Formats: sequence, structure tokens, C-alpha cells
Amino acid sequence: MSFLSATSLPAPPSRECLFLFLNFQGLIASTPRYQGSDRVHQVFTKDMSTTTAPTLAGDWVPDNQAICLKTDDVWQWDWGIAEDMRTVVGGPSQTTQCLPSGWDSAMTYEGTKCPPRYTKACAADENQDWSAVVCCPTIHKFDCPVASNLASVPLASIFRCVSQYADTGILTMTRTFMNTAESTSIVAESTSIVSASYGPSYHLFALGIIYATPTSTTTSSSTSNTITPTDSTLSSPSPSNSDDSSSATLSVGASVGIGVGVAAAAVLLALFGWLLYRRKRKNSKLQAEDTHAGPVDQVGGLGYYEHGNAGADKSHTQPLCSELPPNGPQCAELPGKPPAELGT
Repeated sequence: MSFLSATSLPAPPSRECLFLFLNFQGLIASTPRYQGSDRVHQVFTKDMSTTTAPTLAGDWVPDNQAICLKTDDVWQWDWGIAEDMRTVVGGPSQTTQCLPSGWDSAMTYEGTKCPPRYTKACAADENQDWSAVVCCPTIHKFDCPVASNLASVPLASIFRCVSQYADTGILTMTRTFMNTAESTSIVAESTSIVSASYGPSYHLFALGIIYATPTSTTTSSSTSNTITPTDSTLSSPSPSNSDDSSSATLSVGASVGIGVGVAAAAVLLALFGWLLYRRKRKNSKLQAEDTHAGPVDQVGGLGYYEHGNAGADKSHTQPLCSELPPNGPQCAELPGKPPAELGT
């Protein structure tokens, strides 16, 4: 079996994955089918100023996923209303076992996305202060019912997700008789196993999850976690703040550079001073040695002062050597010949 969505997409690959709205006793042959021009997005709104919606986490999953959204779990929900007997994915127990806490057909949760195994089927009007989204199961191609059916068809508002068959066949399912036709509560009185045919005029329904995302808050005391446009503006850095930050960064960098430069200059100055001191000390030592020696030429190890170079206290009349040590240098005797006797 297969079915078409409102956009006439290709049918699913296996019959086991398909669900339908059956005409078990010829009661639903006239169920309205989708027409391209009839499909509109239903808008769901909630007075957020007076009611606090329960939160729908984006990663929410039921406690026992194995029993939820099964492809072979097909039920026929019968309230005893002509032309409104529905073939649905899952039985009435899913409202407490497979849907978020507090779910009912009119519940709108506060959230930001559909949970796993659900996808967005329709969204609220863009002109609303906050948008509402209907999430439908991903096991088939579901769309939102046409807006006119939600108001005119009995109990249509319970089933937010709908699809349409593209072929014909026979399906065995569980039929459940509901306790009341006026109440939106979903309570089964009894069940039975039935077989019925399906075809292109029949529809498959599923329960949806509705969430809304607030887009703004009007008071500073709001407890909403949603960031308002004003908050976004305030949290963004202004040009002046950016400039101040840049200036502060540059000042720190300049300070570090100056510190490094001063340290390097101090090292260079110290090195230069040390070299200058060493050179001066060397020159002083040389000058002292020159002053101590005086203008004297050492000739043969004996002190000899030339005329004109000697001072008042140094002349040729000054003894240049002492006869005995250690008062002065020893005088060397020049070698000579032994005296010769004169001839007679």
C-alpha cells in the first residue's frame, strides 16, 4: 500500500510502513482530500503573557521508544460519528506513553525545534509575535490538515497530521471505540480486530506535537531564556568599546617595548662605561711608567744621561753606579792587558 501527501510525493517503499484512514462501513468515503489550492498553514497562538507553557526539550524522547511510532501499529479510532472514523498511527495509549508530559490536542509547548523522529509540518503566520509549529512523525510524509477542516469536521483538531493513500489494498488493524464524541479526551472503551480496504480516497492520521518559540519579551523581569533584540544589541560590542579595547592593547604593547628598549640601553651603557674605564686605566698606567723612567737611554746596562736631557739632579757629575752593592749597579771593569815592563 502507499499514500500521497498533499504535495503528491512518491509512495513509501513497503506496505508495512503505511497507515490509512479506512472506510470500514462506508462512513469515510467522503472524507475531504487534499487539494493543492486548499492547503493552508494553520496558525496556532498562545497568550504567553498570562499562561506559562510547559517546555519541550529539543532532544526529548519517550521513556519506552520501542512501543512508539511503530509502522505495524495501526488503529481505527471510532467515536460513533458518521464520516469521522479515523485510521491512526498508534492507539489511544500513546497519549500518555509516547507523547510529552501534559500532552493534549490543544497543548502548545515552549520549545525551539521538533524532537527526534518528528519533523516540522507547518508553521505559524510570520506576522505573529511568536510562531507555532506542528511536528509530525517522520515514519510517513505527513502534512497539516486544511484550516477549514479543523473548524468544521468533528474532532479534526485532535489529529494535526494527515496523509493520503496512493494505491489500494486490505489492512488488518485494531479498532477502538472511544467513550465520547464531544470531549477532546482520548479514552478507549473497547477494542477489536478488523480488516478494511483502503484506496486513494482514504487518509492516514497521526497525533502531532505543537511547540512555539517566543521571539521577544517586553519586561526586564521576564524569566524567558530567549534573547530579545534589545539584549542582542546590548551584548554586541559597540565601536567605541572596540576602539578602547584596541587602544588598551596597544598601550600594553608599547609599554613592553619601552621596557625592553630601556633594559637593552642600560646594558649597552654599562658595557660602554666598562670599556671606557678600562681604556682610561690602561692609559694612566702607561703615563705613570713613562714619568718614572724619565728621558734616559739605557746603554750597556749603565745609566747615562745625555747633556740637555738630564735634569738638575741628573747630570754626568752624578754617580751612575756604586762601587758596592746593593746601593747601585755594579760597575764592570773593562778588560785590559797586564802592565808591561819597560825595557832597560
